[in-house]
Amino acid sequence: MPSVSKTNAIVFCLLVGFVCLAGGCGKDRPRDPASVRVAAPQTPESASLIDCPLGAVAVVDGRVITAEDADIRAKMNLQMDGRAPDDPGYEALLLKARKGAVDFLIQCYVLQDAVPADMIVSATAVKRELLSWKMQYPSRDHWEQFLEENSMTELEFRNTLEFELKIRQVLADASLEGVPTATPAEVSNYYQVESFKFEWPERVRFDEVAWYILPEISDASREEAYAAMADLFEEMEADPSIFDYIADTVKAASWGYVGIHHPYLNIRELRPEIQEALKTLTVDVISEVIKTEQGYSIVRIKSLREDFESAKEPIYTSIMEERAKINLDNWINRQKKKRRIRICDMDYYYGEDTGENSGTQ
Repeated sequence: MPSVSKTNAIVFCLLVGFVCLAGGCGKDRPRDPASVRVAAPQTPESASLIDCPLGAVAVVDGRVITAEDADIRAKMNLQMDGRAPDDPGYEALLLKARKGAVDFLIQCYVLQDAVPADMIVSATAVKRELLSWKMQYPSRDHWEQFLEENSMTELEFRNTLEFELKIRQVLADASLEGVPTATPAEVSNYYQVESFKFEWPERVRFDEVAWYILPEISDASREEAYAAMADLFEEMEADPSIFDYIADTVKAASWGYVGIHHPYLNIRELRPEIQEALKTLTVDVISEVIKTEQGYSIVRIKSLREDFESAKEPIYTSIMEERAKINLDNWINRQKKKRRIRICDMDYYYGEDTGENSGTQ
């Protein structure tokens, strides 16, 4: 059965730890009250139960989200999309990103509240997660710089990770609760109805003989590798079984070619040079030598359609993941309805420039 993966967009409550645990969501950082347009409560609670303090953009059960909190999150979102502050039009993008940032912080608070007080995750899991973060940094100094930039000690970061693991487990359990298992008939029907998903160009299986070249390799060595691959292609043309032998048996080489049996892939996922070569081939025809950023390759298509036996496991996973996603979305919406949520500053929320950012470069 599928589970909620770390790469799922839901796994964002670690980042709210940077915003709220370190920065302190709800600190008194008021905006000009004259610029604030207040919305009606989003739940049927009376307004008196969800008052908007000075400077609040939104309130979740009395906990305040300020413009500074949301701006931090909005900048994170833009950074993850590859946007930089010196990009043309960055300020306009930042205005548009506000709503998503506020919604993000509201949902984080809702999910934090869904974690049972007595929930426990193993110390081993927390240690493993912390280690995976540390391994992303080349030195201890870089790691400490990361902590300093987020105004956190390593212990605070560890505690944030521990809580995020709890949230992940809550989400995983909620996503699968009551989800019916896909039956063989449903899997078969999916294959028949969505048959185009299992044909070219959505699916192609090919073998490859590749000679990988590191960037520091000299031009003379590159020419030597190309000449060797060109000779190999001529041999393969005369005797295709040579391609089979290399693809089946040669799996590692510090300098030389290797054989690769690729699974079914979408052609759009492949390197551009390989895409173009495959488009010119038919099944079992060997390509000429292809120059790529990684070196040189020779490819041969094995199949342009994935059969049911090969596809049924991915189909089952796809069906279950879609059901789990719908189930999780519904669960999150139910959790939100249990909370008292109010958007306080509509101008900020909908990205309207109230003049505070005018003149900003």
